[in-house]
Formats: sequence, C-alpha cells, structure tokens
Amino acid sequence: MALKTRERLFVTYYLGKAEGNGTLAATMAGYGNPAVAASRLIRRDKIRQAIDARLDKAAMDADEVLARLSDLGRTDMSDFVSMSPKGVPGLDLDKARRKGKLAGVKKLKASRIDRGGNLDPIEIVEVELHNPVPALALLAKYHGLTAETPAIEDLSGKTEAELEEIARDKGRRRT
Repeated sequence: MALKTRERLFVTYYLGKAEGNGTLAATMAGYGNPAVAASRLIRRDKIRQAIDARLDKAAMDADEVLARLSDLGRTDMSDFVSMSPKGVPGLDLDKARRKGKLAGVKKLKASRIDRGGNLDPIEIVEVELHNPVPALALLAKYHGLTAETPAIEDLSGKTEAELEEIARDKGRRRT
C-alpha cells in the first residue's frame, strides 16, 4: 500500500530536517498532536518499511566505503593539472572530473586581481585537496598492515628473581 501525502512528508522530514525526531517530523508534516501522531506513525509497518528502504538506498556498502577511501588515498595534484603547449601548468578540473577525482577537493577558491588600465585581470584559482593520510591509515588498518605498539612494562623496582621469572614467562610465550 502506498503512503499518503502526509505520511511521505513525515518520512522525508524524519530522515531529513527533523534528524530522526518523530515529533518534529510530524509537526513539519502538518499533523495535529504531533507527539501522538509520531508515536503512532513510527510503529506502522509501511512507515518503518519506507524509512528502512530510504536508509538502505542511501547507505554505502563496505566495498563502496573501501573504494572511496582508496580514491581519496590516491588523489594528488597531478589529477588536477595539465601542461599547456608552452609547458605552463594549469588547473584542469575537466581532467579531474574524467578521472573521478573531484571528491578529493576540500576547498576550491577563485579570485580575480584587476590590474587596471588596458591590462587583463589575473585569474587565480586555489585548490586544496583532502589529506590522504587518514584514508590511507584506515585502509592500512583494514588490511592488517598496522601493528599495535606493545606496552612497555615498567621493570624498575623488581627483584632479580622477579626479572628472571618475567624473562622465563616471555620466553614460553614466544615458543
């Protein structure tokens, strides 16, 4: 059974502007007595199914997360620069778009300097990429490439007998 207009609005607001607040979503969708309406709506199977379907559609699966992290880790300025026939480097956003690298852009700022008179203005474009290190660190951890640093035990104040016992225990654990 399809959702009625206000039910669709409730689901849209619940997942959007209301940020999971049922009472606020019911208010925004135009329900009278929104707290009661939200409680009733959220328990209805078709509303739950609509919410779950929208969440499933929006969620990334593990492969997509890994692919996006990999893309961020591989993005560098060479994806955004092309050389002119005279050997002058220039920003090439079309190249980055074709390579699927625009998600790596953290900040893009364009400005213009007017030089006055008959001189053409100077166009300046600044590009800042996301730092790839956090993405690479997450990928390294996922692939088991990082080792936890072992804790260093404080042995000060131990007797010679205690130190010998600790050494024997550590030797047994290695074999």
